[in-house]
Amino acid sequence: MCGICGFTWADASLAEKCTQVIKHRGPDQSGIFSAEGITLGHRRLSIIDLSEQGRQPMTNEDGTLQLVFNGEIYNFLELRDLLEKKGHRFLSRSDSEVILHGYEEWGDDVLQQLRGMFAFALWDLRQQRLLAGRDRLGIKPFYYYHQGGRLAFASEIKGLLTIPDIPRRVNPQALYDYLGYEFVPRPQTMFERIFKLPPGHFLTLSNRGLEVNPYWDIRCSEDWRSPEEAVEALRALLRDTVRQHLISDVPLGVFLSGGLDSSTLVALMRDLGVDPLRTFSIGYPDPSFSELPFAQMVAERFETDHQVLMIPEVTIQDLEDAVWHLDEPMTDLSALPLYLVCREAKKHVTVCLSGEGGDEIFVGYDRFKASKFDQYYRRVPEWLREKVLYPGVKRLPDQPQKKGAINILKRFMEGSHQPL
Repeated sequence: MCGICGFTWADASLAEKCTQVIKHRGPDQSGIFSAEGITLGHRRLSIIDLSEQGRQPMTNEDGTLQLVFNGEIYNFLELRDLLEKKGHRFLSRSDSEVILHGYEEWGDDVLQQLRGMFAFALWDLRQQRLLAGRDRLGIKPFYYYHQGGRLAFASEIKGLLTIPDIPRRVNPQALYDYLGYEFVPRPQTMFERIFKLPPGHFLTLSNRGLEVNPYWDIRCSEDWRSPEEAVEALRALLRDTVRQHLISDVPLGVFLSGGLDSSTLVALMRDLGVDPLRTFSIGYPDPSFSELPFAQMVAERFETDHQVLMIPEVTIQDLEDAVWHLDEPMTDLSALPLYLVCREAKKHVTVCLSGEGGDEIFVGYDRFKASKFDQYYRRVPEWLREKVLYPGVKRLPDQPQKKGAINILKRFMEGSHQPL
């Protein structure tokens, strides 16, 4: 990942402070562009094109465009070939440069062409106009503050808070939403007047003011297929997606839990000829939290260079570091072990693929099974559920295991008896 920041006035020293706060996002290089009406800052984690030509902020041939970019464009080779045939001349091998030439060719519609995870800001000197965009699913972050005609943005909220004019005040509505939903719905954040650019949206700032608009949304396809055709289509999509994720000039690995999602990634990476294939698994002292036997089976089956990264005892400093990185409260307790395992994996590789998102797409979470079972449970007479079953289950002592029959039963009952 990289870190970006910027604001619509000239102040290189302030940009230096902002980039320093988000240095952890890009330890390899830093860069600042400052001119009348704009300042852009960048911290680089080099993945594709490690040379000086990949440094940012990046400009086009005549210096009329300036870009800061965080993420990866997976179809950049196809876009580069297309743009070169249209007469564009590239100066680097980086994926970032296709955004510059794509903007020259298609304007704001360049966003429609990009496949990847990204957040970027592009300053058009001729039009005195800023364009910022975020990937379709919001994998890469983009926060902004707009007040009195001035705009500031950054990859992390802590970067914005280096700007003296931005107040550090709690957003009461966001706090209310967080306590109810266990997250802060977009575009709000826990900080007053600091917003998230929603996934699949772009932002422009010009003499017309600030505008935020969608460029993409999920559309349900009417192309119905047989189950066999759907399986083959999904396999082809997964294979192509993994292939594009493997484009890297730095060491690459994959997190392996032994579950379906990560095991599928390992199988596809091996099929695509990745060698050496580095896999990393998380180990816990409590075996009920570990899936190491399953991960070991997959590692042996595909002959990977496998390493078990044991999660050490969590310290107060670990908690403080995680909170500092998150910027906002989070109820997903897996964020802490994920942070710790990434910290360990960084000693071996720069990029790691993971199966994150698979449970959401393929309905893999236990709560989906519980929701289906709840339809049958509610057929039990209400008096029996409320007066006998639920009170009886609540009296059962909690178990130390992550799962187990008692813990699963208690969680199900607590969820089922929440008001609809």
